[in-house]
This record gives sequence, C-alpha cells and structure tokens, in this order.
Amino acid sequence: MDLIESGVTDPINHWYYRHKFWFILNSGIWGDDSSDRLIDIGAGSALFSKQLVQMNVINRCVAVDTGYTEDSIDPDTGMLLRRSSAYNNFSHFLLTDVLEHIEHDEEFLTEIVSQADRGSLFIITVPALMSLWSGHDVYLRHFRRYTKTELCLLVKSAGLEIISARYTYSTVFPLAYFSRKILHRKSEGSQLKENSRFASSALQVLLLLDRWISRLPFGVSLFLVAKKAN
Repeated sequence: MDLIESGVTDPINHWYYRHKFWFILNSGIWGDDSSDRLIDIGAGSALFSKQLVQMNVINRCVAVDTGYTEDSIDPDTGMLLRRSSAYNNFSHFLLTDVLEHIEHDEEFLTEIVSQADRGSLFIITVPALMSLWSGHDVYLRHFRRYTKTELCLLVKSAGLEIISARYTYSTVFPLAYFSRKILHRKSEGSQLKENSRFASSALQVLLLLDRWISRLPFGVSLFLVAKKAN
C-alpha cells in the first residue's frame, strides 16, 4: 500500500486490499518451514506482509521502503522496517504495486533477482492496461501500467521463471473504466476511497467471481508468481 494513500481507514478490510490479499495468501508459495524469510520491497505501509506475519504464514520479514524516515522495528509484529537492504538470504519476495513507480523497471528488478538466492519465490503485482491511465496514476507517480505480455517479458528478462500470471479485478473492469475515464477523467488524486456498505458488499460479490475466472484478457491489476531457478 502506497504511503501517500490515505483515503481508507481500515485497509485490510477494504474490498480492494482484501481481494489482493486473497491472491497473495492463496498463491501456493507459502510453506511451514521455519527458515522461510520474506522481504517486502517497496512495502509502503507493509499492509500485506504484516498480515502474513500476524497470521503466522511467514515467520520472519523485513519491509523495505525509501519512504521510511529511519530503520525501526514494527511494535505489533516485530518486523524490521528498513530504508534499504541486500536481497540475499530471503526465501520469498513481495513486490506489490512497486514496478510502476520505477522509471527503469527492468534494471531495478534485474538487480534484485541477481542478488536473490536460487529457489527464491516472487509475488509481483502491478496496475494493468494503459487504457485505464488516469489522474489516479499521476497522483501515485506511476510511470506506466502493464499488459500481461509486457509484465511477463520484463520478469523473464530479469532472470525469473514464471509460475503463473493473470489479470485480476476483471469483473469490476467496466466500473473502473467508467470511473477513471468518464466520471473522474479530469481529477488528479487517489480514487481509492471508503465506500458505502451496500457498494462494498456489491463489489465483494463481483470479486468473488474474479477469484475463479482467470482467463479474461483484461483487468485492473496483474498478479504474477515467479521463481529464481538458476
């Protein structure tokens, strides 16, 4: 979650983040090995990694973000919060909505992968499709949105083997398109806000379908799982 996002008071229970976390939690990469160690790169508020630690899905975690004012320890989870880190000695890597903020994304990801240990597992999410580009992206300082093909090529070029890749939030794509291109087409700011109970419930029902419909060629976001094999 971006540090500059402030329109949601309880993010992990907001329909948008709740849906993304479902994919992270059910990605199939988490084991019960006590030696598992996660690094959350570009962590922001570290919303998802903190949740993984609190649920005992992962035992040890370091959250890294240049937006942190200093290195510290999160009082609720014991996680290290650091401004920078080496990328070796981690079994799992989490990059949720990070690459779109990096001007030279391939160089950035290649450097991470080059330091990662063999067998390391990666979860990468990015915003999808330039057709959804709006003031929301400008506000969050994005350089781009990705197609599935573009993201897969980037990940392979960086030295990872793709396990799975798919569009997500596909069942709410028409609503997102209408909101960004018509309703708020001249608005520069975050479009992620608190919703009414009715709207939140309706969106959650639509997103239940999205969990199982994996072959649609469009969506609001992309979810990719990869491995460093060599």
